[in-house]
Amino acid sequence: VQLIQECSSIGRASVSKTEGWGFDSLHSCHKIKVLIKIMAKFRPIKYVQEVKNEMDKVTWPSRRETTVTSIMVLIFVFIAAIFFLLSDQLLSWVVGLILGIGG
Repeated sequence: VQLIQECSSIGRASVSKTEGWGFDSLHSCHKIKVLIKIMAKFRPIKYVQEVKNEMDKVTWPSRRETTVTSIMVLIFVFIAAIFFLLSDQLLSWVVGLILGIGG
């Protein structure tokens, strides 16, 4: 595999905070090399098998649990909507009194 060399560390000053501490390079040409190494190890069939194994470990909610939690969400959305409607009306009335444009 031939890579396009778009960067070089020749002639650049070292960064004292990261020099010699084992940090990976941030040069884009180094990222390409790492990406190629990762992609070379990618096996689609093994990936699909691992995904299936992880999906089998998931505890899915029952239909009843899903229905109950959905109804709870709708109730709380309705309560929040009423709360914000009343808060908006109250604040609108207060601002109108302060500015003298309502009452």
